[in-house]
This record gives sequence, C-alpha cells and structure tokens, in this order.
Amino acid sequence: PPLENGLPPAASQFAATIRDKSTIASATFAFNPTLLTLRYTVIVPGVQPDRILGISIDRDSGGKKGPVLYHLSNSGVAQTTGFVRLRDADRRDLLTGHLSLVVYTSDHASGTLKGPLSPVSQR
Repeated sequence: PPLENGLPPAASQFAATIRDKSTIASATFAFNPTLLTLRYTVIVPGVQPDRILGISIDRDSGGKKGPVLYHLSNSGVAQTTGFVRLRDADRRDLLTGHLSLVVYTSDHASGTLKGPLSPVSQR
C-alpha cells in the first residue's frame, strides 16, 4: 500500500462479539495492510474451557457459515492471541464483512456460535 504522509498505513481495527443469553466470546483484531497480517485476541468467558472444541475464523456468506479459514485455538483453550497472514480473497472478505469468529463447543459442534468481524470506528 502507498505511504500516508511518509508513513505506512495504520492498522484497521475490527471486533467480534458472540452472544447467546450472555456474552459467550469477544475478540479484537488489527489488520496490518503492509504485512497483510491479522493480529487477534480472543476471550471466551461464557463457556467452560473443557467444553470448547476450537476457535476459528470462518467465511460467512450472507449469514450462512462457510468454511474454516484460520484455526485460532485447539480444544480446552478459552483465551488466545496471535496473528495470521491473510490471503488476498480473505483480505477482501474481511474488508467487506464476510468473515466471522466461530467458537466450537461440545453443545455447538457445528459452529453455530459465531459473530461477524466488524470494523471499529476510528475516532
């Protein structure tokens, strides 16, 4: 990407929240357009760790769950931080609202606990 005032472009911020009767999970994301990486922090306070099967970023097509794109954690993990390098199609899907955070649990093994990655307004 081109420089902005002699500096690389700032990271774009995104967030996702998954709610059922209460907050199941929340996450923050920062997309670095220079490195094409998405840094994430995910916290799942609403589910016992032994019931968590995994956490991922999946494609979302009009509210319908799509394929798993990035596996963020294994079973038993209720908090995770890291980064993934986005492929071109996934970067476009992030910027157009077609990616979701998904928490797979023993009660929701098909991935029905999901929330879209939405832009956070910059003030």
